[in-house]
Amino acid sequence: LLFPPLPETKGDGLIAKAPLGADWTVRPLLGREKFSPDTLVSTGFIPAGDAAQLEQATRLGKLWRPRTTGPEEGAYLSLLAANGTLRITGEVADDATRTAILTAVSSKWAGWQLQDELRVVLGVRAATQLDTTLASLPNPAPERTTTTLAQGILDTAMRVNVVHSIYFRTGVSGFSNDGERAIRQMQQILAIQPTAKFHIIGHSDNMGDPENNQQLSASRAKDFRAYATQRGLPDASMTDEGKGPSEPLGDNSSSAGRARNRRVDILLQ
Repeated sequence: LLFPPLPETKGDGLIAKAPLGADWTVRPLLGREKFSPDTLVSTGFIPAGDAAQLEQATRLGKLWRPRTTGPEEGAYLSLLAANGTLRITGEVADDATRTAILTAVSSKWAGWQLQDELRVVLGVRAATQLDTTLASLPNPAPERTTTTLAQGILDTAMRVNVVHSIYFRTGVSGFSNDGERAIRQMQQILAIQPTAKFHIIGHSDNMGDPENNQQLSASRAKDFRAYATQRGLPDASMTDEGKGPSEPLGDNSSSAGRARNRRVDILLQ
């Protein structure tokens, strides 16, 4: 689900056709190899209907995918602290944002060893309300052996005990890049705390039939649990449920709000 279906082979690149009226991001394709999100670097997007640029990219053998407006394309920040070490992961749009985050975290968590894995990634939306996120940074636990966990999209408040959130397009249960990020974070937690338990909760927006939304949210949670098990995480460490549209994070009257509500939350119990 990372890329549009029905690619055409041309030279050493794969080209996927855009639906009419869609914006697209362009990402370089280096030969006929399989890709994970970490191997792709965004180089910008082409506005809908710009046939000349689309034709040029086709000749260059580029790989295209839809440019979405949901939180999965936004910058995010994750903090995981235990045993005197604070691991900082995430993706931001520019060096200034990265510096501001590291400065704020270093100040609040003074005396802790910082493990910096915060990356600047082209194509990620720039933060416009970074102070909201920085004001919600969690405080260090009194005992350094206590595991502290927080995660959030930039411009929103961080959520404590959230391993990661996975966002979806309308009616879709497949995973975005956030699925892989969640797996990596769960693996890190289990390495620190082998008996850790995770609760996987599916959510939806309020569009459409309420019963279908409930079923879709439960399916999203179960699908991620199955995927995590396939990736080697112990199934006994996970529980799952669907809550439909009952716990929104955003305003369902806007497309941006609904995008925040179509999610799976992985919580540390």
